[in-house]
Amino acid sequence: MSWSISTLDSHLPQATWESFVNHYVAAWMMVGTLVICLSYALIHNIYQRYNETYRKILDEAQQLVVVQHTIEAMVLTLLFAPASYLVLSINFEEQSLEEFGNKVTALGSVMFVIVIMYLVELASRFQNLRTLVVVHHLCAFFDSIFPAFFLTTA
Repeated sequence: MSWSISTLDSHLPQATWESFVNHYVAAWMMVGTLVICLSYALIHNIYQRYNETYRKILDEAQQLVVVQHTIEAMVLTLLFAPASYLVLSINFEEQSLEEFGNKVTALGSVMFVIVIMYLVELASRFQNLRTLVVVHHLCAFFDSIFPAFFLTTA
């Protein structure tokens, strides 16, 4: 007999299945992580091809910083509007418990992508790590995860 997820379904009570996290949340978090990670190589290749200053004057450490700041600007710009809507909606709109849960989950997904971006930046600078860089990225990391615990801090 081969195993499948439907086989597991028949052995677990319905209440157990309902208690699992919505798999779409995990899927969107993984897609966000994939986009963040692939964007570093993509932006680097675009700069290498079209920007002579980037190619000839900057060393590898400087190129990494340029790529990181470009991605940071793009991600934060793209996520500012949805994150702002979710924070304001969670804090200032009357809504059903289900809508509230969906918005909190969506905000958690957005914050997860931001956290991953800062952690990738921090990990990629391991050769030239400075205290100020570590403090900056850890502050950004903790600021991004606060809404998960304290919804009114966002």
